[in-house]
Amino acid sequence: MEALCEFNLIKIILIESDSEDSTRLILSQIQKSIEKLVVISLGDLKAQIPNRIERIRFCRQRYVLEVRDVMAQTKVDLIAVADLDGMNSKLNSVAVSSCFIRNDWDVVAANQKYGYYDLLALRHPTWCPGDVMKLLSERQDELRLNLAKSNQFENRFLVRFRFDSIRKDVIYSKMHRIRRSSPWIEVESAFGGFAFYKSWIFQICDYQPTVSESEHVIFHRQIRKQMGRIFINPALVNNYINTYNINRFLLIRQSRDLLWNSRFYRFIKSL
Repeated sequence: MEALCEFNLIKIILIESDSEDSTRLILSQIQKSIEKLVVISLGDLKAQIPNRIERIRFCRQRYVLEVRDVMAQTKVDLIAVADLDGMNSKLNSVAVSSCFIRNDWDVVAANQKYGYYDLLALRHPTWCPGDVMKLLSERQDELRLNLAKSNQFENRFLVRFRFDSIRKDVIYSKMHRIRRSSPWIEVESAFGGFAFYKSWIFQICDYQPTVSESEHVIFHRQIRKQMGRIFINPALVNNYINTYNINRFLLIRQSRDLLWNSRFYRFIKSL
């Protein structure tokens, strides 16, 4: 909210689903004190929509419809889209203002100080041309097949590091550190937890149903078909270290893997 203080906010639309704590009660109380805030709870979607990407797409499509309703009643120039999972803790008004030193963009997306993390939403001809999770699965399946065919005994720790080497090559090597002072990067798709969109986009584009690609990729492909330009603004930093880019470090990801696969973690999760 403070990062957007220079703007004339017309409406704040917050979409919530699948909360397992007191989030809904807290949002209900906050809504009473903020006139422009509209909170829409979609309830427990996991049972109805098991696929996570499709579930997120469903929620995003809902705010598209809400934005269109607002646009039918009043003039809107920009739409800011933000994930509320802690990814925007470092966003400030200076970073936001840096987006408006030029106006040749239709979408401008955020950057993270210690490694760009949102590879699922990223498409760039050389940096990240395809679906990294699909490529990871294919490379790991190939390794499993080769291990199954091999008659040689392999130490389980060696096998672990061979799988990790694939993860590093496919995912973590692409989590580039982009300096704030770097030139803007034109991409085919990007998000990173926060982005500005020109209002025309929400009039004609939407998050079409899919379970095979990131919902952002689908959305941004439509924008590109309309000759819209999408950029990552390196100065639009919204966080530093997060739960994704911290895995760039071998010791961190190996420690987390060992913890998540431990009996203790499975016991805690079952409680």
